[in-house]
Amino acid sequence: MKASDAVTKRIDELIQQASSVIRVSDLDQLKDGAAMGACLGWIVATANIVKLACASDIDSSYLKQARVLQDTAPDRHYMMHHNVLAMVELLKHLRVDIDRGLLTTLERQVSAETYDDLIDHAVAYLDEGRKDPAGAIVAVVFEDTIRRLCRANGIDDRDKTCEPLIHALTTASVLTKLEGKEAKTASDLRANATHAWWDKFNADQVRVVINFTRRLLREKLTT
Repeated sequence: MKASDAVTKRIDELIQQASSVIRVSDLDQLKDGAAMGACLGWIVATANIVKLACASDIDSSYLKQARVLQDTAPDRHYMMHHNVLAMVELLKHLRVDIDRGLLTTLERQVSAETYDDLIDHAVAYLDEGRKDPAGAIVAVVFEDTIRRLCRANGIDDRDKTCEPLIHALTTASVLTKLEGKEAKTASDLRANATHAWWDKFNADQVRVVINFTRRLLREKLTT
């Protein structure tokens, strides 16, 4: 199962569970402390899944509203089930936007076009016989492409090097096994280029990484 599929599955579960955590009296108040705890636990779990779903957009309105509903819930005490109801509606709309690909499509397209321009510069350097700066440029673009792929698929890339991220993307089926091997080769060149070990790679290897990175951008980050 892809990480993104796990997120949408969890959203569906939370929507279904919402009615069971809302236990109110005839006065439209939560019955007891246990009911309050159940609502608060659901709200925290929901805020967390919204954060994961919106990982590539820290300014997301969904994320901001989820934070507001989470922060205000404890102060509402026996009325916090109204926050649960509001978050259910938020999840429903978020689920629709995820299904329609509206959360990250624009952000992915812009970044892909920007990096395509950088890769064009790398190609130009390579055509001029300057494989070192070409390698340095594509190394940066490749690593950031891998990190963006991770964030777009709910994989935490913080404080991690390329190797475990490539493994995570392959395990989540974001990359095929063959693409995982290609990514590993590209990661080796990235390490050499970023450490200025120029004699450890050649122009042909740079061109292979350029073509692979461009393919990732066009096939994985523009749809």
